[in-house]
Amino acid sequence: MSDTYANVYDDGTIRIDRSEHGWHLQTLPAVTTLLVTENCKIVVIKEKKDSTGRWVVNCPGGMIEQGESSEAAAAREAEEETGLVPTKLTKFATVRTDFPDTYVDYYLGGNLRQGQKASWVIAGDEEIESAKEYSWNEVYEMALATEFHDPRLCVAVLQLARQPELLRDFGLLDGDGA
Repeated sequence: MSDTYANVYDDGTIRIDRSEHGWHLQTLPAVTTLLVTENCKIVVIKEKKDSTGRWVVNCPGGMIEQGESSEAAAAREAEEETGLVPTKLTKFATVRTDFPDTYVDYYLGGNLRQGQKASWVIAGDEEIESAKEYSWNEVYEMALATEFHDPRLCVAVLQLARQPELLRDFGLLDGDGA
């Protein structure tokens, strides 16, 4: 495969290359954070996607910027999209995909403090209609029903369900596992 990539978008987030074996699509790695509020609920956002004009359900997240750590990106994206800053972050999953060639790191974020939404969210350049709080069981059911926009988030939530100690640490499960 050639070392030369062509930028598909001006922001350089997607690169494409062609070889005798076909096309190779690569995107920057990303993060998604399941923010856990003080009443042990998970923040889920409803946002409008420019490419389709549809409203979708997701958790805060986005691309890891060059030179930025995954954890720093998780905190930044959460603050930009919700105005909430997690001061406790624990990575619970990494989901890799082949097409596009990338990965997403998933975090639980707790001990939230108030921050500032990004100016482009406040100005409405990226439309985030609402942020609602859901119980762990509701988020788990949403993943089973593939209600999240990104199927990788559904996979990550199912992986998190296999980590009861972590769920308890963030107050999402009681001692009985419920």
